[in-house]
Amino acid sequence: MKHFKIKNQDIISYLSSIGIEPKKIVGNSYWYLSPLTNEKTPSFKVDQKLNLWHCFSYGDGGPILKLVSLLENCNKGEALDKLQSRNISSHDDISRKVQYETKSTILNIESLKNPLLINYLAKRKIEPSIAKFYCKEIKYKVVTSCAKNSFSKLYNTIGFKNDLGGFETRNEEFKRCFNKKGITTITNASETLIVFEGFMDFLSYQTLKINIPDPDDDFIILNSTTLVDKIKPKFKNYRTIKLFLDNDNAGNKATNFVIDNANIEVMDCRIHYRNFNDLNEYLIAISNESL
Repeated sequence: MKHFKIKNQDIISYLSSIGIEPKKIVGNSYWYLSPLTNEKTPSFKVDQKLNLWHCFSYGDGGPILKLVSLLENCNKGEALDKLQSRNISSHDDISRKVQYETKSTILNIESLKNPLLINYLAKRKIEPSIAKFYCKEIKYKVVTSCAKNSFSKLYNTIGFKNDLGGFETRNEEFKRCFNKKGITTITNASETLIVFEGFMDFLSYQTLKINIPDPDDDFIILNSTTLVDKIKPKFKNYRTIKLFLDNDNAGNKATNFVIDNANIEVMDCRIHYRNFNDLNEYLIAISNESL
C-alpha cells in the first residue's frame, strides 16, 4: 500500500478497530475519552470530514500516522506497517450520515480462565499462574444505537487494574483502556522502584524471575509513557529506580524524564534487551531458543 493511501486511512475506523468508540457525535465531530490522557470528559475530537484528530487535554493533533505512532509507541515507519496489516476503511469510502451513540458496559469481572486468553498469553510466553495472580478476565458489551436500530458486540479480555479503578484490557485482536486511564502501583515497602511501560512487560519480568529469589521491590506500570510525569512525586520515596521501558522514541523520552527529574540512582535496564523492542519481545525470543 502506498504512502498517500495510508495517510487517507479513516481515523474513526482505526480507533474502532482497537476498541475505542466515540462518546458523542456532533455533526462531523466525533468525541472520545482521550486514549492519551486520563480524563472523565471527552476532549479527544476527530473531524470526520477532514479526517484529522485533536486532543485538547494532550495538546496535540494531526493525521492518522501521528496518532498510531503515539497510541502504539512506534515510529512512523512502524505505524505504516501496522496500518498495512489491518483492514482499515479508506476515508473516501465512508459515509456517516446516520448519527449514533455508543455505550460500553462491563458485564463481568472474574478470575482469568478463558482458553483463548490463556492461549494468547502462552504465545507471549507469560507464565499463566503469574497472569492469573495479577490480572482478571473482563467481559464487556459495546452497544451502538441510532434512531432506527441498535447492535451490540461482546468482548472478552485480559484486564489489568490501574490506580484509578480503570482497566487496561487486551486480547489477541486489540488493546484499550476501559474507564479511567492511570498508572498501576504495586508497593512492598521497598527502597527500589522498578518501572515498566505496559503490563505485558511487567508480567514478562515476573516470568523471567519466577525461579530466582528476589527482594520484594516496588513496581509502577505506566500503562502509557504519556503518564510518566505522574510518577515524579514518588521518586523521593526510593534510593534506586530501575527502568524497563521500550527501545523506541517514547521509551527514550520517558527514560530521560526520569533521569532528569530523580535525584537518586537511575538504572536504564534496557541494556539487557537492547536488540529487542521491549522486554516481552526478549522473553519470547529466549523462550523460543530454549525449545
